[in-house]
Amino acid sequence: MRYNFISFEGIDGTGKSTIVEKIAREIINVGGKPYLTRDPVRDVEPWKSLYSIFEKSEKIDKLSEALLLLSSRIDNSRKRLEPALARGETIVADRFHDSWFAYQSIRLSDNFGDERKALDYLVSQHQSLVDQDILLEPDRTVLLRVNPETSMKRVNERTTKITKSKYDVLEFQKKVSNQYDIIANMFKDRIVVIDTGNKNLERVSEEVMSVLGFAQH
Repeated sequence: MRYNFISFEGIDGTGKSTIVEKIAREIINVGGKPYLTRDPVRDVEPWKSLYSIFEKSEKIDKLSEALLLLSSRIDNSRKRLEPALARGETIVADRFHDSWFAYQSIRLSDNFGDERKALDYLVSQHQSLVDQDILLEPDRTVLLRVNPETSMKRVNERTTKITKSKYDVLEFQKKVSNQYDIIANMFKDRIVVIDTGNKNLERVSEEVMSVLGFAQH
């Protein structure tokens, strides 16, 4: 395999989850074994119980919540992702730390003075843990870029008031989209941006396959 750890990023409604499933099948087709993960973790405790708080509640202080999200990533990296890599599996993540950068830097802007200062804080926290081999980082990240109005239209079509996330607000998603562009520029060697535009999912999948080095069948 060309990459051992691939992550997919983008605002809500970009088709990430469908692309992740396609990549997983392609890895199997070329003789590999994919290990699928999501961030934040939502299928093991205590993160399963905390997930609804992360997505819908404002009960926790914003900085405390951001650090809990970081803790869930550390826990996932050490208990599940590192063993998967040791087994020779290819990690495919539906979001990882770049989502944390993009979303939480906006929420923490008041704590640090502005969104860029909050972003720099989160990046420094992440990098210090990577440098100490406490936290994993993807080899390659695919950022799917989509117009926020289009993305929110898709989200509104598939969700209700009960299932909707606290992040699914157009103005917030516009800010997240801008943050993603800044992050992509900061980490050009790792992040490749694919503009989904008016492309159908098959066309986007083909572009993703190409940038990841998979031959088309």
